[in-house]
Amino acid sequence: MRGLFRAVALAATLIPSALAKLDIKGARAVATDNKGTDKSYAIEDGKWAEPVVVSPAGTFKLTFTVTDGDSGVVPQQAYIVFRDTRDDESAPVTLQLGVKPTGKTTYYIDTAKIPQALAHTSGVLEASLVLSNGAEGYKTTLGGFSLPESSLSEKPADRTLGNGIHFTPQPEITHTFREDEKEIPAIKSILGAFAVITPWMTLVALIGAVWPNLQLKKPPTMMYAWFVCLVALEALILRYWIGLRLYQLLPPFIVLGAITAYVGTIALRAARVERLKDGGTP
Repeated sequence: MRGLFRAVALAATLIPSALAKLDIKGARAVATDNKGTDKSYAIEDGKWAEPVVVSPAGTFKLTFTVTDGDSGVVPQQAYIVFRDTRDDESAPVTLQLGVKPTGKTTYYIDTAKIPQALAHTSGVLEASLVLSNGAEGYKTTLGGFSLPESSLSEKPADRTLGNGIHFTPQPEITHTFREDEKEIPAIKSILGAFAVITPWMTLVALIGAVWPNLQLKKPPTMMYAWFVCLVALEALILRYWIGLRLYQLLPPFIVLGAITAYVGTIALRAARVERLKDGGTP
């Protein structure tokens, strides 16, 4: 019995949603001429009773409320579509409608500044209303809709050969993969190689001159610490060249430079003491 009551309750909740249908209510269409005189067009079953004619320098206003059942809703899509009845080949003009949270919708058109797409039509149109909300949809053909000739503009002619389309010779497409490398004169190459090799040759010559009399001894411990500081300083400079700003470099550089200078002073003093112990000159 309890299961039967649940089934009945569920059916009661589903029946209203099944009967709900996307529709419009309170539809009203008014055309106003340049003297401010209004003409209302009755709308019955989603159609106006007679074709709407908008006078020169006049306006047109269509209002209605989108409903789903008894409550106003905001459909996912809301469009008014105008079809040119004198040009079957032209595409319909589709204009989006703005819907308020209550479902109230207003479409307003001023013949002094009609949409460009409508201006390029013959002015003798058929208006339709298209709404959709999820799986539900609503479509109705409102009826005839005429715009004054003063608001229309000449439809641009289709571009064809000889009418806006011209064929002219185009510049030849060229592509250079890579420019040839510049050849450096032989004299400059020799001088550059000599400038690079000379310091190394000088170093080798000096090492060869002092090597026979060279006595290698273990340096003081502070010498190793000084070497580590120098390596850290060089690494910091290298990091600056890779991706640091000057303001990012200066604080650690000043601190590390001061530490390196202090450690270097102590290391050189210790080396001098060791040298004097071994009979070296001050």
